[in-house]
Amino acid sequence: MKLHFEKAEECYNKALTVKPNQTALMNKLADVYQKENKTDQALAEYKKVLGIDDKNIESLRSLGKLYKEKGNWAEALTYFEKILKLNSKDSNAAYETKEMYRKLNNSQKAIEVMKDYQKADVSYFNWAMHHIFEILYYDLKDDKQ
Repeated sequence: MKLHFEKAEECYNKALTVKPNQTALMNKLADVYQKENKTDQALAEYKKVLGIDDKNIESLRSLGKLYKEKGNWAEALTYFEKILKLNSKDSNAAYETKEMYRKLNNSQKAIEVMKDYQKADVSYFNWAMHHIFEILYYDLKDDKQ
């Protein structure tokens, strides 16, 4: 099966001329850019969405993931933290935020994120505890020796 990203890009751009500032279409166009490895265009399109709707979870998450893939942990962290501020029960955002703090060598803050998540969603208490123990074991075990 051949994927036609160029055709999809053309269709989304055409649709946006009819319905400009339609964030769902803009996100889909950015997704296509991402699949075409047009990272800079994808980043710009997701940011345009946030200029219209700064609480757009899809764009926030996509930006976080793109910056994570580029190894820009600090920039990725800002987007994952924004998601958590909008929805403290977002387990994916909690996980990614924790991981970005670990990449930035801030294990204490990573633990805080998981503790806050435990309070926000008690049904995931064990999941969060697992991640706290992981940090204690892998990141902080040498601090005790």
